[in-house]
Amino acid sequence: MHYRVRRSSLLLALSAALLLPALPVGAEPVGNLRSVGASAGRDGVRGWDLLTDNGTRLRIELPAADIVRVRAGRHGRLADAGDKAAPIVLPQLKGEVRAQLEEDAREIRVRTDALVLHVQRQPLRLRLERLDDGQPVALWQELQPLDLDAAQSVQVLSSQADEAFYGGGQQNGRYQFKGRELEVSYSGGWEEGDRPSPAPMLLSSRGWGMLRNTWSDGSYDLREADQATLLHREDRFDAYYFVGDADRALHAADRPPDHARALGAVLRRCRLLQRRRQRQEARQRARRLERRPHRHHP
Repeated sequence: MHYRVRRSSLLLALSAALLLPALPVGAEPVGNLRSVGASAGRDGVRGWDLLTDNGTRLRIELPAADIVRVRAGRHGRLADAGDKAAPIVLPQLKGEVRAQLEEDAREIRVRTDALVLHVQRQPLRLRLERLDDGQPVALWQELQPLDLDAAQSVQVLSSQADEAFYGGGQQNGRYQFKGRELEVSYSGGWEEGDRPSPAPMLLSSRGWGMLRNTWSDGSYDLREADQATLLHREDRFDAYYFVGDADRALHAADRPPDHARALGAVLRRCRLLQRRRQRQEARQRARRLERRPHRHHP
């Protein structure tokens, strides 16, 4: 009887483990939260420094009430983006952001009037909520701890089957990426599928967006219905998350917001590229017909 109980417990443990998302080979998760302390950054932005039990350092900052920045680095160090000719993120006017840090045995919470960032202690995992009239709206949660190793950083976020993703900068011939892979790397060219001006940005139809402060190549795997795997080829992590009511903004009756106008421009560009490709294919078919030898009948 005791043997059966232990066997059932083992099977349950194995089943639970198999249901968890697989970590990449050579993964180095950030570990468990060990300490947290408030401090101002070099630019005066309010924030909190977090240390984990394996030496990973994280920093949470609030550039605005509806924007939260999360940085992470190995061996207790936070590295900059390595900007050269131009920065990824332009300097912003500093404003006083009303925020508070809440703690309990399970997690800490960074709260503003617009959002709540939950930080689970063991293992350290993030979860973001938007506040609509004070009521929390779940946006995403990390399905596994943030992974930082010498070659790449990987974040795996929850997603909804009906969630749409936009972004990636100039991605010729494409504008919506749910069910696809989004490559954030320069390819040159102006044909369909080319990426002459990529950007490490993602915008969700559920009312949140992300901008990675990095020049490194990235790959966003959005093929799964229930998760998004966001990878950049560097051993640092630096992301801005912003929240807002996307549905209300996109359906504003008076004047379309900037991102709605931008989306319209993207759609027009996609249609233009499609018509250009159709004309090119028609010309190629015509040239093939001209080169085809004619048969002479007696």
